[in-house]
Amino acid sequence: MPKSRSKDSSVCEAAKAGGVWYLDGAGNLPSGFDEDGNFHPAHYDPGAPYVLKGKTFRLVSNPDTPIEDPFDLDNLRFIDPADVRTALENLEKISATSEKELICMIATGGTIAMKKNDKGELVPGISPDYLLQFAGGNLEKNFGLVSFSLSTLIDSSQMKIDYIADVVIAMSWLYDHLSKIARNKFCGFFVTHGTDTLALSATYANTMLGANCPFSVGFVAAQKTTESRFTDVGVNFTYGINMLSELRRSRKYAVFLSIGGTSGGAFIPAASLKVSDTDVNAFDSPGRHKVMDSSDFLLKGIDLDFFYKNTQNMTVDDVFQPIPLRWFVPLTTLHARIGADPNKLYSYVKEIHELAIVLVTYGGFTFDRQQIDAIVRAAKETNTILMAVNPFPSGRTDHLYADALYMKQQGIIPIHSLEHAVYAKVKWAQTVFGDDFEKIRFFLTGTNFIGEQPNEWTPPIEVIQQNMKLWSWRVRTYGQPRESLEKLHTKSGSK
Repeated sequence: MPKSRSKDSSVCEAAKAGGVWYLDGAGNLPSGFDEDGNFHPAHYDPGAPYVLKGKTFRLVSNPDTPIEDPFDLDNLRFIDPADVRTALENLEKISATSEKELICMIATGGTIAMKKNDKGELVPGISPDYLLQFAGGNLEKNFGLVSFSLSTLIDSSQMKIDYIADVVIAMSWLYDHLSKIARNKFCGFFVTHGTDTLALSATYANTMLGANCPFSVGFVAAQKTTESRFTDVGVNFTYGINMLSELRRSRKYAVFLSIGGTSGGAFIPAASLKVSDTDVNAFDSPGRHKVMDSSDFLLKGIDLDFFYKNTQNMTVDDVFQPIPLRWFVPLTTLHARIGADPNKLYSYVKEIHELAIVLVTYGGFTFDRQQIDAIVRAAKETNTILMAVNPFPSGRTDHLYADALYMKQQGIIPIHSLEHAVYAKVKWAQTVFGDDFEKIRFFLTGTNFIGEQPNEWTPPIEVIQQNMKLWSWRVRTYGQPRESLEKLHTKSGSK
């Protein structure tokens, strides 16, 4: 097994929590937990004080911000580290005694795991093992599956960035500790999730894992529960696992959504939207091709467009170094609408004083000029970054309408991505670049970090020129650490 990463002076010196996994570094009961160690999502406050107990590191690009080491299970807050270690042990046992392909399931909740309680309410409560049995399809015969869960399964409407950070840390540690033999058989991780925030959670996970993640992650969801007479649980579950297998056999890696039954497929999270709360085809991604299409039983295989467009710029010096994200996103959305009082918009922007605001325009990339004037005035007074996105997945930002050009003339940055992808990129950029506005702007407008840009997107000319100076295309991995943690620590003065 690979050697564990050693501690260094960047480690938080807070006392360990006496072996009780859910206590923080000072031995305090974290927000949302009761005295018995039960987690209650309705009582969790991401902004509550929390003393880190795991290792941290700092990036040269933002040395003032300690970042949780994603390869240290002591940084888990909602997943029991013992469960992750057990999953690793079981994967190694299967690998040593079988030629089965390996998959690790992580349960978070959602409709796919719901059943009725005593009150007749649908609540998450079905185990991954039950879902495996329900899906059938000889999955156990062909795959060696192990699983663990969040300490409490939740409806996806209650999802927090912090929970996704735990999933990322657990995945990073487990993959890092897989033996070479097991890693050769490993297809990736399979995350059961609800549909409401499916694209958002998967996009945050993809962003945290970074542009050069060495394993695949499939997020699977369903529109109907296992108790429904007609349900999509089994087919989505089965297709999702086989999509992971297909990626492994093709030596490709991707983070994707598995949804839509036999007419759905594997969608790129940052380019996907939920479009129905009843139909099996619940998601659409007109701005990007599917990674794989479920129709005709996946006979078409992998659509290589995503990989050709998003991975061809990677080089051997790109180091896999996830960036776990916590807390809140310093971003607010304002939608174009008739009847909004410009004076109230001005007061609102002044009061919230965010790092950035995303303006969701009308379809022609337009916005009421009086509202724009008020928002821009308040943004200048509070040093707030203003960005604008088209509400449609394939919507353009280069319209020549006078009112569309007016927004750009006021210094509003056009972003050719969906709103939830902008949120994830802003949160990542704040962590990696701090308050360096120019780097944040470059990252938001000049990168196709996780496939968030439409198929026809090309970098702006200034981005191309800057990359040509580096003698290679570096657009996709801009900002991604390219050196080991040891080198990063040395550069930042740690020993």
